[in-house]
Amino acid sequence: MVTLKATSRGSSQGEPSAPTGDRDWSSALDLIHEATAAIRISEERSGDLEQELERVTAQAQERARLLEAQVAAAERRTEKAEERTRMAEKRASEAEAWLARLHDAIVTGFTRPAALRSINEAYENSEPASGVQASDS
Repeated sequence: MVTLKATSRGSSQGEPSAPTGDRDWSSALDLIHEATAAIRISEERSGDLEQELERVTAQAQERARLLEAQVAAAERRTEKAEERTRMAEKRASEAEAWLARLHDAIVTGFTRPAALRSINEAYENSEPASGVQASDS
């Protein structure tokens, strides 16, 4: 940044400067040149900052677009996963129902009726042990 220099032709005690004829016009021109240089530098910096802002804004917009696309893809994957979960739960329920039916069929098919069971028990109790002895040793 350019520093502006003030020149004064008055005394150090704050007296007013000399009349118009004795003014230092070259000092005034130097101050004007310095001021215009400072303004020009400020404008250049402002332009650089605007370009940087536009670049950063464009990057942020691109990043936001990419993140939105990622979120949309994640939502689609979530929906598909939820559908697969519903289908798996449905298949599991159907499998449990079939397992219950198979269990009932097996129990029913291999369970002897009560009358047959009592006849078989009576037969088994009436048979003598034919030489088969249980040993305790």
